[in-house]
Amino acid sequence: MTEFFGEALSQGRRILSDLAIPFDRLQPLKGGGRNVVLSVDGRLVLRLARDVPVGSLLAEAEILRQLGAHTRFPTVLQAGVKDGWTYQLQRFVSGVSPIHLWSRLTEAQKRVLIARLSEDLRIMHACGRDGFGCHGEAPRIVTWRDYCAQDLADLITRAEARHVLPDFTRDSRLFFDAHGVVLGEGRRGCLVHNDLWFGNMLVDQGELTAVLDFELAFWGEPDTDLFKFEFFCRRPEDYGCEGDFADAMPLMAEFYPDLFVPDVARRLDLYDLIFTWRQLLYGLDRGGQEAPSYVAFARRHLARLLGGRIQRLV
Repeated sequence: MTEFFGEALSQGRRILSDLAIPFDRLQPLKGGGRNVVLSVDGRLVLRLARDVPVGSLLAEAEILRQLGAHTRFPTVLQAGVKDGWTYQLQRFVSGVSPIHLWSRLTEAQKRVLIARLSEDLRIMHACGRDGFGCHGEAPRIVTWRDYCAQDLADLITRAEARHVLPDFTRDSRLFFDAHGVVLGEGRRGCLVHNDLWFGNMLVDQGELTAVLDFELAFWGEPDTDLFKFEFFCRRPEDYGCEGDFADAMPLMAEFYPDLFVPDVARRLDLYDLIFTWRQLLYGLDRGGQEAPSYVAFARRHLARLLGGRIQRLV
């Protein structure tokens, strides 16, 4: 047990005590990314975060409450901050990641799973507002193209200040300038998950039971959610996964064709460009021994992306 996890476990016990929730056992659950995720007697899930933006789990809780009691979105019972730890208490949902089951599902089961996922995405994307940006912040009332352009410019400026990958900054700007027009002039955002891949879903007996992890959700355009999903289906090895998931993409096109807008491949390229610079800076901010691997990935991926060597599944 690491010192950090031990602290999280102790903090979890104090939070449950403060909430007057009786329990016998706290057990760690897989996943969670930057969070510690604990099962509370197999009936509740307690998520804990420290040293991350203090509002992330709180903003996620607000988003989930806004989505209402849709059965495949987590139900948040409590959320708050205690002693520097942000926490969120959810109802437990049974299931395993589709990553481990996809190859064993029948074609009919795969179709049902993606159909249900498409239903969930439509519910999210139906939540709209004028402007784009993070949940809980004032919306930026600009065009989608200008919003993405500013996002990329800010990321590259931060990278330049750290003198990282200077050989890619100019070409990244030129790539966006050449192709950014495909993002269009829309000024109305919708709620997007922004981290949609099989690792953030649960399946039980072939049925989709949950779409998880809304911490990165923000107000954007719907096909933003297609980017991560396509990336995973095309390059599962970059997610540390083995298997062939490419057949999920034509099913998504069948059940949610509105995501496949004109110039969708080029739009995904632009989202990919922004994502790669953001991931690079995230890795550098984390520091430690993993930082060089983020630099290596960004260098390799930007070379392929800017060189037109990515064959998308759209």
